[in-house]
Amino acid sequence: MLRPGAVLPKFAVDEFASAFLRARNNPSTIRDEDLADTFRSHFGLSPYPPWSQLTSVCKQLGIEVRRLPRGVDPDGLNSWDEIYGHKIHLNDSIEQCRMETTLGHELREVLEQAFGRVPGRYVALDTSNNRIMNPHSDRFAGALLLHGATTRLRLEELGFDLVALARQTGRSLSSVILRVQELYPADEPPGVVGGMWLFEASRGAYRVRIEDFRVKYKAHVCGFSVAKASARPADQIARQIFPRTDSALVNFSAAVEAYGTRLPKIEQVEGLDLFGQHNYIVVAEPIVVGRVLRGVLMTAVLREYEPKLAPWLARLAMSGAANLFQRA
Repeated sequence: MLRPGAVLPKFAVDEFASAFLRARNNPSTIRDEDLADTFRSHFGLSPYPPWSQLTSVCKQLGIEVRRLPRGVDPDGLNSWDEIYGHKIHLNDSIEQCRMETTLGHELREVLEQAFGRVPGRYVALDTSNNRIMNPHSDRFAGALLLHGATTRLRLEELGFDLVALARQTGRSLSSVILRVQELYPADEPPGVVGGMWLFEASRGAYRVRIEDFRVKYKAHVCGFSVAKASARPADQIARQIFPRTDSALVNFSAAVEAYGTRLPKIEQVEGLDLFGQHNYIVVAEPIVVGRVLRGVLMTAVLREYEPKLAPWLARLAMSGAANLFQRA
């Protein structure tokens, strides 16, 4: 395999792709987590690689990183030609943490194109098909920017405080939410059973109103479900009281209060079942940058996991959380 830190020739991304496939006996499929871990290991990246490390690796691989002109809509895109090789173009107007996520996303597409050029039985995905490629790109970016084992340990130390994790690692809250979904699937030993929903307004709106905030990102972890297929009465009630993709913030009282007061709101939701096994702690936390409210993160966790949330709940209490454990 490749020596960490090696200065590689132009188009060396093909060399990396070929070595990766050979080391796995030319597989027919590629696991994005494995690819990200191998990439991190061979280029000596930290568990939460900063911008400087990411762009340095791109340079080693012969991938030029450029900025898109201001006003261009997409966060990023990539291009290739046989003379100049790969280029990744990034939107110059987005925040640094979002630019890092976009770079990881585009890098996965560049790697997929390289896998398609090198010999082997692997049949590369069509990177122009967003429906097929985007889930792989998102998973790779999340795994590259938020190392799995390190992130699980830190998140559990923080009491599953996603906002604190985003601040400590310098990652966007949306990327943390998507990563948590990958790290705590239904078949993993439970961290906490619950759901997380980030309400945001559409980017570029001139004057944002509360009605503009909708669920843009969500995670259901360790078996939490509001799926229509579930016949359990508690799940049927949960579908009525918890958000889904594109749900409006105005329909959820805790989120509305957090939006209005700019303070976290904590409450209990009870009565979903006869025996109290599906009582939830619900937290709505405003995401404020400077003086601008960028979103509201709403989280629901089964009450039995409350001890695991202690560091998070303590931070919220220090920040003036409203009505600790008020019943909804």
